[in-house]
Amino acid sequence: MQAKDIFNLVMFYLVWWGTVWAASRQQQVLLWAMAIVFLAVHLGWVARRSLDKEIPLLVVVTVLGSLGDYLFSRLGLFEFTGGFPVWIPMVWLYFAATLRWSFRTALFKRWICFAAFFAGPLSYATCIRWDLISYEAPVVPRWIAHGFIWVAWIFVLRRMVGKIDARSAQQNRSIILNLKMD
Repeated sequence: MQAKDIFNLVMFYLVWWGTVWAASRQQQVLLWAMAIVFLAVHLGWVARRSLDKEIPLLVVVTVLGSLGDYLFSRLGLFEFTGGFPVWIPMVWLYFAATLRWSFRTALFKRWICFAAFFAGPLSYATCIRWDLISYEAPVVPRWIAHGFIWVAWIFVLRRMVGKIDARSAQQNRSIILNLKMD
C-alpha cells in the first residue's frame, strides 16, 4: 500500500465516523465542512492525476448508493429517522473515493463478498445506535437481505472500477503506440 492509499483509508474512516457522529447531533456545519475538506484533499492530492476517471466514479457511486438507500428505505428494509438525510450521499461519496485507492486490492479479492455481507449491514447498525436509522422487526431477515444487497453491490462496483481501469490502460497503450510512431 502506498502512502496515498493509507492516507485515503484513514481519511475515509475519520470522515465516515465524523459524519455519522455529527449527523446524530445535528451538526450541519461540521457535516459540510468535513465533506468539503475531504473532497478537496482527495481530488487535490490522492486522485490529482486521474480526475477524468475519479470524478465520474464518485458521481455514479454516490448517486446509485444514495438512490439505493432511498429505495430500500421506501421498501421498508430500514427507516431513516426524520426523512432522507443529507449525510447519506456524503458517506457514499467517501466510500466511492476509496474504490480506486485504499479498497482497490480488496475489491477484487474473493473474500470481499463475504466481508461485505457482514460489514455493509454492520455499518448501518452504527447508525441505529445513534438513532439515525432503524430496522423494523424482524431484524435478522432484514439484515440478511441487506447483506445480500451488499454482495451484489460489490459485483457492480468491481465491474465499474474494472471498466474504468481497462479504458485507462487502453488509452495509455494508444499513447505509447503513437509516441513510438513519431
